[in-house]
Amino acid sequence: MLPDLSEEDLRLRYLDWCSAQVARRFLELSHDEVWLRSHFAASLPARPDPEKSHSRGPATVVERIPGSGYLELVRKTALVLARELDLPGFEEWKQSYLEDPDSFKRDMLTG
Repeated sequence: MLPDLSEEDLRLRYLDWCSAQVARRFLELSHDEVWLRSHFAASLPARPDPEKSHSRGPATVVERIPGSGYLELVRKTALVLARELDLPGFEEWKQSYLEDPDSFKRDMLTG
């Protein structure tokens, strides 16, 4: 049975789940595939204009990670991967999670 979860708790679980998906995808890539995505990511603007951004869900979370240099490249590469994965937005994820939370447990970092 699912305990009563606040909206904040659900958002934290959503971010956990999205982070696990991006991390899993990073680990699945060969060195060449990581390089290609990083090379593409390096050409992205440092901070997308939120008014012009067409990203949704987790991609907007990744866009807000602070950093420079190497961390900025990792942030951009994570953004590329999040977009490739086409992860659901929070509301869509929340509905699926509330219907069957057990199906998400293996894909979350904190269980």
